[in-house]
Amino acid sequence: MAAGNLLVATPTAPYEHDPLKGGIVLLIWVTIALITSFYAFIRSDVGGKY
Repeated sequence: MAAGNLLVATPTAPYEHDPLKGGIVLLIWVTIALITSFYAFIRSDVGGKY
């Protein structure tokens, strides 16, 4: 199930519309991506040997 599909209501969707759950799932994905990119930046750019 795509998290973005829960943010919009479509009449042909086989599951019920729950924008709160969709927003939470997308927020978790964005948080994981930010943590991963922050860790990669700290390891390579800030803590890297030049």
